[in-house]
Amino acid sequence: MRGKTAIITGASSGLGRQLALDLAARKMNLALAARDQSALAEVRQEVESRGGKALSQVTDVTDPDQCKALIDEAIRAFQALDFLVLNAGISMWARFEQVTDLSIFRRLMEVNYLGAVHCIHAALPYLRKAQGTIVAVSSAQAVMSLPLHSGYSASKHALHGFLEALELEMADEVRILNVLPGWIRGTGLRSQALSAAGAAVGASKRKHNKDSVSVEECSARIVQAMRGRTRHLYIPSKLRFVPWLKLLAPGWLASKIRRAVQMQD
Repeated sequence: MRGKTAIITGASSGLGRQLALDLAARKMNLALAARDQSALAEVRQEVESRGGKALSQVTDVTDPDQCKALIDEAIRAFQALDFLVLNAGISMWARFEQVTDLSIFRRLMEVNYLGAVHCIHAALPYLRKAQGTIVAVSSAQAVMSLPLHSGYSASKHALHGFLEALELEMADEVRILNVLPGWIRGTGLRSQALSAAGAAVGASKRKHNKDSVSVEECSARIVQAMRGRTRHLYIPSKLRFVPWLKLLAPGWLASKIRRAVQMQD
């Protein structure tokens, strides 16, 4: 992976930051994107201290013009694009019947689904030329919805369906790696999740789910998969059984899901 170029959205914190550091250690060229300019600058400094080459570009993925500007700047700086890592995302934590601000559903779609579409559309010609890879950091909720996450699950289902169709269109010209994690520690996704009123819910007082993985482990698994030909990466790996359980034991699976979410609520 030395000398290859990757764009990472949502690179200012959490999993995006960790991916940037891990890829920098492999001497990759990185274009780092997020909305937080100061945090993005800090990550860029960390990347460069680890031997990676980097540029940072303030980007709101809900704006297609800003996404195109990000791609153009990466190509101008590095002349090629090998990996597009779609990591930007927001979540929600609220019962649907208690939602008072319906705009959160639009926001979830704009960031988690359309944000990916905007970036892919601008990057696709360069990815095709390099026979590159789209790394979509999605969620196990793309195939298994959770209570209190109705809008988030819907946005991840939309992204999953879009990528399936795109993969058929691209054949072997562009590889798509679907990353489907469960609970991840250290991302801030829960504390920044949208509440019923549209504000961030804040940090949970609950202990981490026993099946959660650290942000470092998650990043390491993704980097390893980027080097191979994996199409679907479940983290932890036992989540790969979920689609089968939905078919063979839907009632049992539903009860497990409800208990897991109640423990974190």
